[in-house]
Amino acid sequence: FKEAVSDDLNMPKALAIVWELLKNDEIKSSAKLASLFKFDEVLGLKLQENWTASRVIPPKVTELMNAREQARQEKDFKKSDDLRHQILTAGFILEDTVDGVKLKKKF
Repeated sequence: FKEAVSDDLNMPKALAIVWELLKNDEIKSSAKLASLFKFDEVLGLKLQENWTASRVIPPKVTELMNAREQARQEKDFKKSDDLRHQILTAGFILEDTVDGVKLKKKF
């Protein structure tokens, strides 16, 4: 990456290296993320700032998740579905898995 950028800002080559990094299954995710953030010091896309912000769950969404879990325990599935919809409207997707509820930011 550094070599590509030093070569008269060869951004197509630099971006190809970024894609190669992301597709490489032999590199740990944490190492990929660290490298990507380092590359972004040159790219200026604010990836780390956006990644960090996307991992913050607003208190209102947390309240809705807790209320939904309570409704599910009480077998009030209508209320549970309504709360799921409110969470979706707030920009988050709930996934019920065998390991529990997972929350993802909707893009």
